[in-house]
Amino acid sequence: MPRIVEGLQHIPGAHCCSTALRDVMAYRGHPFSEALCFGLGSGLGFIYMKDDRAQVPRFFTGRSLFLVPPFLTNLGYPFFWRPRKDFPLKDIQAAIDANLPVLALTDLYYLPYYKSSTHFSSHCILIGGYDDDSRVFFVGDTEREGWQELAYGDLQAAMGSPHGPWPMENYFTPVANLEVKGLAGPIVKALKGNVESLLESHYPLGLNALRILGQEVESWPRELPERWTWCARFGYQAIERRGTGGGNFRKLYAVYLTEACGFLPWLCAMNAPERMGQAAALWSEAAQLLKEASEEKNEDRLRGAGELFRDIYAIEKGLWEEIHKKLCNQ
Repeated sequence: MPRIVEGLQHIPGAHCCSTALRDVMAYRGHPFSEALCFGLGSGLGFIYMKDDRAQVPRFFTGRSLFLVPPFLTNLGYPFFWRPRKDFPLKDIQAAIDANLPVLALTDLYYLPYYKSSTHFSSHCILIGGYDDDSRVFFVGDTEREGWQELAYGDLQAAMGSPHGPWPMENYFTPVANLEVKGLAGPIVKALKGNVESLLESHYPLGLNALRILGQEVESWPRELPERWTWCARFGYQAIERRGTGGGNFRKLYAVYLTEACGFLPWLCAMNAPERMGQAAALWSEAAQLLKEASEEKNEDRLRGAGELFRDIYAIEKGLWEEIHKKLCNQ
């Protein structure tokens, strides 16, 4: 007989982790927007990885390495993913029996409803129920309506995937009751987390990694003569298609900054939402050039994307340095 956490609902969203967090917060009586969940998790970031042995030898993404742990810790609840050697079937079922929604990290290659030919790890899903008779879990996943049925074996493979860019180790967590005492403090903590990840990190993380991408992208055809078009295609997808909300997560973060202005008016005074929106628009332009470069095998489009990456770097670096200065002076 199916067992589903009573009253839990999945509402489609843009990004996997922020959608799952929004669903959980709504269940716990806090109607946060998805953008607010993404921002409170210090979700904005940048990663650029090079590995000629990988399925995608030049890989980048515009979010931070982690979102769920910072979200909870910024709200005052210490948290970290607990790796498990074995698939935690009974633990997940026990949590659902106790009416606790479960967050889990997966490799979406093993989620059959994606029909993906590429491994993509750290994809967050919400597990809301299970049916022992048919041996399926009921999961909420990003833009999909309602609950998806996922066989026990498929979830086991997805949560234990050894493939990159980050191998999975059966990461999951049940989410108990969360009390929110105010948002100004958590927003400041989240901004500080983004300052650290964007300004103070070194390659392959942070804005320094974006600067390197802007310098190197036009050399992809020389470095990867047989694979650079796939890297360009995946780059387009990473900016616009793979759960980013468009503009390499910057559209979503601009909405968050607009909400945050209600708690920290100085963000509005420095036009932070508008500047992030400008970066988002340039990211979308770059994505289109990468798509055209891939389809047309046109290296000029790749050079154009590199120019836009350098423009984006200047915009984002200037904004985050101003935010950092303001935080230091408070």
